[in-house]
Amino acid sequence: FKEMAQAGFNTVQNYGTAHGRAEATDAYLDLADRYGMWVLMQLTGVEGMHYDAIQEQLSASSHHPSVLTWLLVAEGAMKGWSPVRARALRDFMRRIDPSRPVGMVVRDCLNYAGAVDLLLPDPYTLRTSPSPQYELYDMLVDCRAASDSATEPTSVVSLLQGFKFEDWFD
Repeated sequence: FKEMAQAGFNTVQNYGTAHGRAEATDAYLDLADRYGMWVLMQLTGVEGMHYDAIQEQLSASSHHPSVLTWLLVAEGAMKGWSPVRARALRDFMRRIDPSRPVGMVVRDCLNYAGAVDLLLPDPYTLRTSPSPQYELYDMLVDCRAASDSATEPTSVVSLLQGFKFEDWFD
């Protein structure tokens, strides 16, 4: 966290909560709190919709000021998640912690706008495309249009993952 904060980053995304171990998750969030970093907090048990585990993690971590949003799952459509399933889990999570939005890392914003509070279009799948910069632009435009037409307010935040971006653009 120290190096990311020094480099000017202010937000990170975790991938699960240290195998559901509350003490490891607390230590992670304590570090984020110390360095003033926001966390896009993905929980374990979400993919299997284990409501007890989700409720336990939300309750255990919601006191941390660094938790910016709760994340359902990365690339939900690729894992067979329907918008109905996403909305049901979002509604469950909102009842436990109504103070934070529930987001989803997506490639297809049109289907998920309104099912979650925050769409995080993830362009990493575009890096093998012949013209990724144009596809990225189209994806973000589509996400903005989907958000604007959603029946419930949905924000869009582009999620740029730290792979080898030098391979993207010459």
